[in-house]
Amino acid sequence: MQKIVKPLMELQIWNTVTDLAFGFLVTPIAFVPCNSGAVLGLLRLFQVPLWLQIFSGQIPLTNTAVAIILLFENRYSAIVQTKYKMTRPTTRLLYQALCYMYSCFVLLPLIFFDLDQEKAKLECLRVIPCPIELFFEPDHFVIPGGISLLLFIIIFTIFLFCNILFYAIRISYFLNYELQFLTMSLKTQKMQKSSFIAILLHVTLNNLAVLFVSLHGPFSTVFMIFANRPYREYTMRIWNTGKMTLGPKSDLNQDYSKHTTHVFQIVI
Repeated sequence: MQKIVKPLMELQIWNTVTDLAFGFLVTPIAFVPCNSGAVLGLLRLFQVPLWLQIFSGQIPLTNTAVAIILLFENRYSAIVQTKYKMTRPTTRLLYQALCYMYSCFVLLPLIFFDLDQEKAKLECLRVIPCPIELFFEPDHFVIPGGISLLLFIIIFTIFLFCNILFYAIRISYFLNYELQFLTMSLKTQKMQKSSFIAILLHVTLNNLAVLFVSLHGPFSTVFMIFANRPYREYTMRIWNTGKMTLGPKSDLNQDYSKHTTHVFQIVI
C-alpha cells in the first residue's frame, strides 16, 4: 500500500489547491451565454495580471484531472500482471511529466489569443443587454468561443476519459477474471478488490460533491426563471425566436428590468 501514498497525496494536494483557487484566490464568475467572465478573488486585490489569475485557476483544475489519471495508472502498474505497462522509473516519470505539461498548457493558446477585447465585449452586450457593473470593469475578459474553445475542451476530455477508462476497465477485468488463477491467497485477492473499490469511491464521490456544489449557481438561475412568470415567458420567447428584444412593451421592462442580468449570468 506504500506505492499508493504518493499519487493519493498528489490528488489531495491538487484538490486543496483547486478549492483555494476557485473559492479564495481567483473566484471566477461566468457571464452566460457569452464566453466571458471575471475574477473576484484575493489576487485581484493585489492587482495580479489578469492572464496570470486565469492561469492560476486553470492549472489546479486540469492538474487535478491528471492526478486522477496517475492514481489509476499507479494501481494498474501495481495490480495488473502484464507486460504492457511502464516498469522503468524513468519511463513513468516522463509519462507523468508529459501529462502535467499538457494539462498546464492546454488552454494557454486561448488565454494569449490576440482577441480584440473591446469589440468582443460589445458583442457580448448584444447578448446581455443589461449586465451588472462588473461587466464594465477591467477584470472582465472574453475568451475565443466557437469551434476553438469547443475543440480544446473536447481534446482534453478525450485525453482524460480515455486514460481513466483504460486503466479502470483493465484493472476491473484483471480483478474479476484473471486474479483467481494466480497463486495468491483469497484474503489478498479480497484486499486488492476492496482497495480498488475504495479508490473508485474516493475519486467518484469527491468529484461529484464538488460538481453538485458548483451547480448551485446554474440551478438557482434555472429555478428563478421558471418560478417567475415574466422571466419564464421571456426565456421561452428567446428560445423560440433566438433573439433578445427589450422593447417598451416587454414584461421585463415594466416590473423586472432591474433583474434582467440574473437570467443570463451564472455564478460558478
